[in-house]
Amino acid sequence: MADRHYTLEEAEAALPWVRSAIDSMREATAELLDARTKLSALMETIRSNGGSTHEEEVDVVRSRVEKSTEALRLPLEEFESRGIIIRDLQRGLIDFVALRDGREVYLCWLYGEERIDYWHELDTGFAGRQPL
Repeated sequence: MADRHYTLEEAEAALPWVRSAIDSMREATAELLDARTKLSALMETIRSNGGSTHEEEVDVVRSRVEKSTEALRLPLEEFESRGIIIRDLQRGLIDFVALRDGREVYLCWLYGEERIDYWHELDTGFAGRQPL
């Protein structure tokens, strides 16, 4: 059994924070991907140009990688500490562990939905969503 079970009211009360965290994590993911792409291109340039190191550029891009990694890590830790499960960050698919008729289920929310209207069994996933 999970450490924490959400009531529908508790899960819905967490949605403003969840929305904000997803937005910031999506931004950090895009920044991380961009910085990694730039770093990879810089490293290729360094390898192919006979010794020029581009140290300052590399330091700037590595700093971007570190900052965006940290911007992802902090909300991920907060999701974990709150017992909220991110199923798909890009889609914004979130599960909250809850009890329904005495058994664990997931309250299921998808970014863009006004509130939590669905639940599913632990083993059925998004395809098994049922109206509350």
